Amino acid sequence: MAGKVIGGWSISGIQQYQSGRPFFIFTGSNPYAPYVGPNSFLMRPDVVPGVEKRSAAFLDGTFDPNAPGVQGALLNINAWKDPPLGRLGDAPRSDGSVRLPKYLNEDISIIKRTRVSERVNVEFRADFLNVFNRTVLGPDQGGDQYDAILQGGGNAIDWGAGSFGHLNGQGNYPREIQFGLKINY
Repeated sequence: MAGKVIGGWSISGIQQYQSGRPFFIFTGSNPYAPYVGPNSFLMRPDVVPGVEKRSAAFLDGTFDPNAPGVQGALLNINAWKDPPLGRLGDAPRSDGSVRLPKYLNEDISIIKRTRVSERVNVEFRADFLNVFNRTVLGPDQGGDQYDAILQGGGNAIDWGAGSFGHLNGQGNYPREIQFGLKINY
């Protein structure tokens, strides 16, 4: 009987540790540029040489993602500008020098298997997703290949300093705990 209580336990986990994804900075104010594939409305701006791409608030440690205006911006809007009409901007498609915050996540499962008879066993499990309940700021839950541009992302220079460079949501899911019971026969 003691073997049924003490034995049959297993623990498994998945850990994800990733540096932040590069931002995709765009402008929509150059309608006369040549057609650039299926997302031609996502025009690239010009990079302003010598201007820091991160916001002053981020660099001096006073960045607050909940603050309005430039205090809540991760990026400096003055580091990019609209290109002249008819020309593509020189900014890279994805700018590796400005990245979203890093992604840290741990999922853990605890499983107890108990043999009831020769043909029957019971499995109880508890799954803890995002077990430490880490909040990862990002453009939107799950994100997309364009950093949630189409959901109103904060990386369009034409939308002004009030929204540019702001992280408008949680980029991961909050902690979830689920339990399961399975009888195998």
